[in-house]
Amino acid sequence: MPPHWGDSLVPQLQQLTVPLRVLCSENDAKFQRLARHAKLPLRIVLRAGHNAYLVNPQDFVTELQDLLVNPG
Repeated sequence: MPPHWGDSLVPQLQQLTVPLRVLCSENDAKFQRLARHAKLPLRIVLRAGHNAYLVNPQDFVTELQDLLVNPG
């Protein structure tokens, strides 16, 4: 991953005081790398490409509901 890729947002994301979880599609390696590089909480939505909410809405909603119920 290039060093500049996403770096401008990383410090701001890491300092958020609200619950944060990056939801990435199983096949979206670019955003998985960004989340891991930034050491952000990451959850993978299986059986989905870039637009998980369109391709696998059921699993996307399950992950979103889990974040709302268990934010920390």
